[in-house]
Amino acid sequence: SIRIYRNVNVSKYTLLGFGLAMQLALVIPFIRSKLGAAKKTSEEAKPNKKLFVTGSVFLTILVGLLISSALVASSPQEFVDLTYFHNPLWHILSTVCLAAGTFLVWFRVFYWLATPGGKVKFERIVWILSGTMLINYMFFGTKLGIISSSLVYETGLTFATAEKIINLFVVIAAVFILWFIAKKWSKVATTVLLLAIVAIGGMSVVNLFTINKSINGLVNNITETDSTDMPDFQLSKDGQNVVVLMLDRGINYYVPAIFNEKPELKEKFDGFVHYSNTISHAAHTNFGTPGIYGGYEYTPVEMNKRDDELLVDKHNEALLMMPTLFKQNNYDVTVIDAPYANYKNYTDLTIFEENGIKAHIAKGKFSDDKMKQQTIDSNYRNFFCFSIMKCLPLYVQPAMYSEGGYHNDYRPQAQYGASIAKGTPKNYLEAVAVLQNLSTMSDIRDGSKNTFSIIYNDTPHNPVLLEAPDYTVSENIDNTKYDAENADRFNIGNGKTLNVENAFQMTAYHVNMASLIEVGKWLDYLREEGVYDNTRIIIVSDHAFPLDLYPELDLDKNANDIHFMGEYYFPMLMVKDFNATGFETNDEFMTNADVPTIATDGLIENPENPFTGKPINSDEKYAHDQFMIISVEWNVEENNGTTFFADEWASVSGDTTDINNWNVYNEPIVLKEHKFPD
Repeated sequence: SIRIYRNVNVSKYTLLGFGLAMQLALVIPFIRSKLGAAKKTSEEAKPNKKLFVTGSVFLTILVGLLISSALVASSPQEFVDLTYFHNPLWHILSTVCLAAGTFLVWFRVFYWLATPGGKVKFERIVWILSGTMLINYMFFGTKLGIISSSLVYETGLTFATAEKIINLFVVIAAVFILWFIAKKWSKVATTVLLLAIVAIGGMSVVNLFTINKSINGLVNNITETDSTDMPDFQLSKDGQNVVVLMLDRGINYYVPAIFNEKPELKEKFDGFVHYSNTISHAAHTNFGTPGIYGGYEYTPVEMNKRDDELLVDKHNEALLMMPTLFKQNNYDVTVIDAPYANYKNYTDLTIFEENGIKAHIAKGKFSDDKMKQQTIDSNYRNFFCFSIMKCLPLYVQPAMYSEGGYHNDYRPQAQYGASIAKGTPKNYLEAVAVLQNLSTMSDIRDGSKNTFSIIYNDTPHNPVLLEAPDYTVSENIDNTKYDAENADRFNIGNGKTLNVENAFQMTAYHVNMASLIEVGKWLDYLREEGVYDNTRIIIVSDHAFPLDLYPELDLDKNANDIHFMGEYYFPMLMVKDFNATGFETNDEFMTNADVPTIATDGLIENPENPFTGKPINSDEKYAHDQFMIISVEWNVEENNGTTFFADEWASVSGDTTDINNWNVYNEPIVLKEHKFPD
């Protein structure tokens, strides 16, 4: 990608001119060759104002309304912060205004000033821009992964050379075809644009309806949540405490490297067992969470078996299983930031309130409101820049994207290699603030009341570079010297060295390191308060992430999909039992669905799922291979029927680092049993 470093303000009109100039560079030379000064325009064509007007309206709707509304409509609640509410429809309105000002006002001014011959050229340029920009948006760069509410792609914005070349040839071919149509049949072109306006206008209206419905539901629910109260969870000085801390995308194979680099941090985890041979049943939170909260009854296969019930109901049941069970056994129970409750992208507390379980929202409660407002203000311009970018040829898009900053003064962090970064990692700061306040949230009380708390946090899910060796946030980071001097930290034993070289690999390491540093501080606080030994702590994640650190675990070398990389399914699992000492690594085969068994062990006699009556244990782990769904359908607003969408599957048991223990079924199916079809 092209990286642009700037310390000056860049106006929206400069950005617009930059983007359009790249499109016009493909158009103008060709038109000039056909409509040179030697030919009189009056002999060739007369101005067709309707073509210009319809083209300008089309571009306004495409850039201003369709792209921005489609972005938000894909997951409206992701663009809302419950602790600092701002309706994303205002960002769409701003984008429409900027697009109207550009295409309906400024374009019209230039058109009005042009000679008759210039008007003809301008009409054809607008027509060609309409076609090529629509092609770029609809057919190229459509699978770029997850994008944040700050308009930053999780895996960056890069394109394969072949894809860029194909895009360039398609655009050039479109320019020739569109010019020919405009020359021969300008009235037909006008009619085509009118039909296109109706089509994309209708799509935009549907998007707006979807957004409004989702946001209204969210607004109505805010009054039923503790969006202003500060969260807390109880710990007893003399009773037995159980705390489950779910770190979204915590990566198990980074744990040895983290403790290699910081042996003093390893000492803070005295009493913990690190289960190094652990798998999850999926690569995304909507699939992996139910097993953590509910056990083996809620793995993807088991969820599919109950195909007469909605996924949202089964998901809610899983979230409620342990809190309800412990509450029935007279424990003081707290749930914090339960993921996808009621299949919402925010923490919907109503399912807990209806069942008399104390629940809180923590994410966003400890963040700086000034930073939130800066993000909102930036999005007023960035939404427009994003829409323009999506209409440009792929060769140009990374320059416009500018590592997620869109050439803005206030920008998210951009990494320049594995050691250097600049910018403010807003999403990371919001997540890590919760871990930094675990001690603040810990309400330690005298007495022998038993407690159970389950806390979700997504700090590892927000990869950024941090300033070593303390792994703190800084606007300007340069770890070049430190990384060179500490390259041996990635030797994790057994002859295995993690090949951490690029920014993608390093940022994931940094946020996992920072997560454990902050948890370590909380563990010290528990020791100081005298509640460490009587607290069972389970640290677990729903899935890991493929960083090409285990290339030998490529499950299907013919599949061009990171979800076939086995390391995606290696979640973090560390457990400290009551009065445990020392630190050890255990290679017993585990899954993150073992959590309810571990949490209840020795505390609740013959524990049973309060909703199904089935015993809570890990027998299923030994009864058959464990099956994981290889799916990218993480959006619960779409994948929310009675079974998960048909997809590929994999299975494994025993030593998960041995590719011979894995099996893959790469035909999409709705799997409802623990074996693959013949």
